[in-house]
Amino acid sequence: MEGSPTTVDRQDAARSLASPPQGSPQLARHYRHACDARLVEHVQKHVALPGMLQVFRQAFPDCLVDPIWFSDRSLIAALRKRAGDPVFEAVRDGYNAVVDLVVGHGRALGWCATSRRKAELFMSPSGLVVVARQGVLRSMYMPGFVHAAGAPRRQHGREHRRHARRIDVDALLNHARDAGIGSRDDCYFDAVFRPALAAICRAPTIPTPGRATETGELARVSALSSCRTPEAWHIACAICDWGVA
Repeated sequence: MEGSPTTVDRQDAARSLASPPQGSPQLARHYRHACDARLVEHVQKHVALPGMLQVFRQAFPDCLVDPIWFSDRSLIAALRKRAGDPVFEAVRDGYNAVVDLVVGHGRALGWCATSRRKAELFMSPSGLVVVARQGVLRSMYMPGFVHAAGAPRRQHGREHRRHARRIDVDALLNHARDAGIGSRDDCYFDAVFRPALAAICRAPTIPTPGRATETGELARVSALSSCRTPEAWHIACAICDWGVA
């Protein structure tokens, strides 16, 4: 593909990206929410939303293997079930598989940081961020994501609300297909990853009222903050062996 990174490019990028910088967190093998109620809360707030579900389905088809993830109504109904119910277990397994993949990507690329409050933050080329503290999963979300109705998903102050953008992956993918230009990956970069990275670069590094996490710490990770072009992002995806379905 024209403009694709060469083997030498990939090797050079791997040497610079694959080794986490000094001070990056020593990671637990798995991060999980403290209880099922917290998992349900976060799926409802950050995943089971128009637009965000599109991103999940396109970015993590190998994690979301149960068909329940591809029916909005069934997914919402499954969140009302109790642990032990097969449909709830399918939702939990898919969600946790995505968490593990995002953390794994952050480790492989060095896209991870530890905040002053000892929160561990990881980012994936998918644009998702995982936040953990003391070995417990606190959140997984998409920086800069705006609910389809137009209201920002996370009320983190006026500045965040002013700069947050709506993710409309399908519209961009369909435009590229109809016009015969670009690729699904390039459209995903424009629609999802680049706005997420921009939101991280604007986010605070010091805890402030109304802001749940210190996402801005990730902006200090040079390997991530320099990933501003499709070419650099493609190299990161290749290192993780990840792509848009």
